[in-house]
Amino acid sequence: MKRQFGITLIELMIVLAVVAILGGLALPSYLQYLLRSHRSDAYQALLNCAAEQERWFTANNTYLTDAAATANGRCGTVSGGVRVSPEQYYQITVDASGGTCTAGVGTCFVATATAIGRQADDVDCPTLTIDDNGLQLPADCWRK
Repeated sequence: MKRQFGITLIELMIVLAVVAILGGLALPSYLQYLLRSHRSDAYQALLNCAAEQERWFTANNTYLTDAAATANGRCGTVSGGVRVSPEQYYQITVDASGGTCTAGVGTCFVATATAIGRQADDVDCPTLTIDDNGLQLPADCWRK
């Protein structure tokens, strides 16, 4: 009897089923990893914004409001009329208007990064903030 080489259709279907199952398990983890890795864009933008605010405060004895930060080219890049993080995964806003400050306008600030675009699917950490005291919220979203 002659020996045949190759694979059967059944064997091929089993391999495809195993690959599909592994892909189905791996894809959600990979997508979650991507969202988590894009948070570094917000970290960078907020830390740079806080540093710029402190430099401005040192020279002018007041913090920049959201409009002034935009006008002075601080705290992110303006794209499409909004200030965004370097990789454009987050919209950056600055509140130094007194809403969060008990001592008055320009005496403190809160910079906020809000997820936009595909990053808005990050339901664990849709917004990240930093204030003039260096407080980073939510704490579990900021990696150390």
